[in-house]
Amino acid sequence: MSNILHLSADASHTVYSKQYQTHYHSIHGAIQESQHVFINCGLGYFLEQFVLSKEQPVIRIFEMGFGTGLNAFLTFIALLEQQKQNTLKKKPPLTIFYETVEAHPLPLHVTAQLNYANFYKEVVPNAPTFFSQLHSCPSNKWQTLTIPTETGVHFNLFKHHATLQQVLPSLPRNHYNLIYFDAFDPNAQPELWHPYVFEALYTATAPQGVFTTYCVKGVVRRALQCAGWHTQKLPGPPGKRQILRAIKN
Repeated sequence: MSNILHLSADASHTVYSKQYQTHYHSIHGAIQESQHVFINCGLGYFLEQFVLSKEQPVIRIFEMGFGTGLNAFLTFIALLEQQKQNTLKKKPPLTIFYETVEAHPLPLHVTAQLNYANFYKEVVPNAPTFFSQLHSCPSNKWQTLTIPTETGVHFNLFKHHATLQQVLPSLPRNHYNLIYFDAFDPNAQPELWHPYVFEALYTATAPQGVFTTYCVKGVVRRALQCAGWHTQKLPGPPGKRQILRAIKN
């Protein structure tokens, strides 16, 4: 399977999949898109609404579509910043359990060329090391990524080398705080946007859990609503008018 690296409009890399004939990210800005959809509207919203006012040092994230590892990487960067604030307030270190699914992992010679860490290494000198570990650590077992930092975020990663359909039946109930749904679009992978997927993820998500995706197609929104999610259309990143967030009440 062949993949081609492209620079998106914000100078960060995206990858073009010949198999699915689509890019992994928006060509208008890979980092901008992931930061907006999954970090600002997902992780940031969850932290603000349900964590910062309470003592919840453990956050459980489930991601469909590990891809380039960008969402996991930006999650780590965002939580480092949050932990700095927690340290000042003498709150306990954050512990992250990040579970992700990828049926077709990118080869290491491709991920080694991705430039995401370059945008953050002045602020987080160990950013390139962390990004490399995201891809080099083994799949199908929990790994604790140990990165020396002053803030002490404990980042635990489980990469399912499998399809989503293989993983869904084994997911625990009422478990995850955040769902990053970053599959290829419904035209490329319609089986990943089937109503039963959103029903299974609803069951696996803890109360007040947050689901985010870039896709706002009516069929997706209605499937989420039928599964029990409360959906919200939000302004999108550059090049996209809207995105979708859903909450499990």
